[in-house]
Amino acid sequence: TPGRNYDIDINGWQARWNAPRSYAEWNRAPGLHVEVGAIYTVQGFEYDYVGVLIGDDLIHTEKGLRIQASAQQYAPLTSTRTRGNIPQEQRDSNFSRAIRNIYYVLMTRAKKGVLIYAVHAGLQDKLAQMLDKSTTGTFPKPAAGRT
Repeated sequence: TPGRNYDIDINGWQARWNAPRSYAEWNRAPGLHVEVGAIYTVQGFEYDYVGVLIGDDLIHTEKGLRIQASAQQYAPLTSTRTRGNIPQEQRDSNFSRAIRNIYYVLMTRAKKGVLIYAVHAGLQDKLAQMLDKSTTGTFPKPAAGRT
């Protein structure tokens, strides 16, 4: 449940999805860094720094970057894959495009830097290969008063 307990557990790091309220209110609220904002919460806002969690819906294999639809849990998005009035190939293409767009939007919210964590080991390896070591660093601690 958003705003209660933990919705996300990655190797012992735990967080929760943002509590339901207006997006503008969430973005101005003290302590926003202790909740994870979803695409609809952060869309249209800019931040100094952004952390992006790439779930198991985006993976990298020997065949390249792939969408793993079975890992996606957002019902309004997953339901697009079962609409009978659209050919399956088009449904899969639309779904893949939506997933890629979500990560694009999330990664373009920062003005100064982005921290990326990929759950999938193959994608972790590919990102490490692609990123210039001189551009990687540590994520800054929240400013005083933003707890």
